Amino acid sequence: CTAASREPTVAVMRYEPASEAAKLGAAAAGAGSGMGPQPRMQRLPSSGASDAAAAAAAAAAGTPYRYSGSGSGGGGDSSNAAEAAPAEDITLSVFQTAPLPADSPLRAPNPAGPAPSSSAASASSGRRSSSAGSSKSAPGRSGSGGTGTATPGGAARFTSPGSGRSSRPPAPPASSPSKPSSKGPGGGGSGVRNQPVTFHAKVKSSGYGFVHPTTQLGRAPPPPVKVGRSAAASSVGRQLLESRQYPADCGPLTTHQSRNSLPGGEAVHPGGAIVRIAFSSDASRLLTASVGRSARVLKLPLSRWAGEGTDLVGHNGPLHGADWSREGTLVLTASADRTARLWDAACAQPLLEFSHLNTQPPWRPTGPSAGSAMPPPAPPSPASAGRSANPPLPHEVRAARFVYMDQFIALACGNKLLLYRYKLADDPDSDIERLRARHSYRLLACHTSPAQSLLDFSVVNSFLSPLAIASASNRGLELVDLAVMRPLAAVAEAHARPVGCVAQAGTASLFVSHPREAYELFATAAPDNTVKLWDVRAPQRCVRAFAGHKNSQLPISVSFSPCLRYLGVGSEDKQAYLYDVRQGVVAHKVGRGVVADAVTGVAWSPLHPQMALAGLDGRVAFFSDGGA
Repeated sequence: CTAASREPTVAVMRYEPASEAAKLGAAAAGAGSGMGPQPRMQRLPSSGASDAAAAAAAAAAGTPYRYSGSGSGGGGDSSNAAEAAPAEDITLSVFQTAPLPADSPLRAPNPAGPAPSSSAASASSGRRSSSAGSSKSAPGRSGSGGTGTATPGGAARFTSPGSGRSSRPPAPPASSPSKPSSKGPGGGGSGVRNQPVTFHAKVKSSGYGFVHPTTQLGRAPPPPVKVGRSAAASSVGRQLLESRQYPADCGPLTTHQSRNSLPGGEAVHPGGAIVRIAFSSDASRLLTASVGRSARVLKLPLSRWAGEGTDLVGHNGPLHGADWSREGTLVLTASADRTARLWDAACAQPLLEFSHLNTQPPWRPTGPSAGSAMPPPAPPSPASAGRSANPPLPHEVRAARFVYMDQFIALACGNKLLLYRYKLADDPDSDIERLRARHSYRLLACHTSPAQSLLDFSVVNSFLSPLAIASASNRGLELVDLAVMRPLAAVAEAHARPVGCVAQAGTASLFVSHPREAYELFATAAPDNTVKLWDVRAPQRCVRAFAGHKNSQLPISVSFSPCLRYLGVGSEDKQAYLYDVRQGVVAHKVGRGVVADAVTGVAWSPLHPQMALAGLDGRVAFFSDGGA
């Protein structure tokens, strides 16, 4: 028994494909059943990567790969293996069924920094394995906890990340005794101490920053309340701890709530059609986005707050959509002015503006102390955009979504699906730190669609889901794996006209539980008088088609009820249609005689049996099941 035989080995399993006759028989059976247009399921080979790396990426993407080549653990040719192994059926799901690959954009950055180089690790490994013979070093991949070197016999040797190079940071240089350091409690070595901006000392407030509450007779006066920047609070955690549930057995929401309206019956967006309407995850606020370049966050119920809320004004073009964060405290808006903005639901000043492709530009400050946002720059020419390291967004932002439980933000701009990581600076008490506070974002990955533009997309944000479902201008659908930023499937000719809205069952509510298979459903709406129901696991053809409403011109949204029994869709005949998901028929028509114009959106409360209809005239109407 030698030292080389005791080394750990990596075995590559060979998968024997089925016979060609069986495949032809299965294809003939599928063609005879009238399946319709088949999706283009593809696997993009990874150039220059080993078979093991390709297998890891395939496992993360949910793609069963076919292995080939010799039994060596990293010495095979990946390009030849990719050519020899044709694409197979892909297992699709909205759930994350495998670990993320090492180079996935959804992975959190390593706080210790990048792993040491493979040369130092392989040199250290070569010194320790001199008794096993000479070994040929191969570049390893960082992020998996160590680096590897391949031996001629096919064995893989793993070493510790710290064996080749010390991971301890160098000690800072000591200050000279003749020249004392000028560092303050929180400052750097520039000679400027961290002191208040004026008078170099704290000045007692004169009381203008405080509000004195009303004093009741016979009681001690309450302490004054300091006036500060308001921030939205979420009650999702408290309600989940209290085990609150959506009443899934409630009746149809067809009773109009006349008391839940703005004073005087005024419109939420006077003179502007509402393009998106959505409840917050804790059902405490209602978000509306309008073509009038503004969005509103209304406190609920309207009968109590009478229209009190936050006006999100600042876009220079019509809004295409808006989205809530999972906690219900942040709002994301997408506009035709080639920008997307991130807002606090309780503050009218945007926190962050996505105006450039790669990073936040330094000349567009944002944050709690920033002034009004600057107008967007003129669209660059293709030549200047190619030369710029951080060009402005060249097209309208059609949709914006929170991704992966609010860890990322995705935008649909032109024919690209952009994935960003964002960072929000804290609001400190120090004036100097407040001036330094600056929010930022950074582009992580990009997917380019073969279509001319992407119109809408949906991602489940209530749990860790790496699957994005996008609709394109070529009337097709694309299922993109955000973990590797590659398309998994494509459905051509999904509708007779381009799909304007994509909705998933997993985004309905946090306060109701359904079988795992129910969250694989999604619906699409297009201006062809049709709404279609799909299953992510088998996107070859739609599960069911709903026809009965009128939609031939306007972009109308569709949404699932929290109980998943109904599918709500707007209509151009001044009412909303509630389709029975199981039977595929019109269950109820809501809004006739109450809504004065076309219904452009339907939203369901995630906690209470309540439904909101958005109209083309900028008004909102509420409906319930008639209970208390």
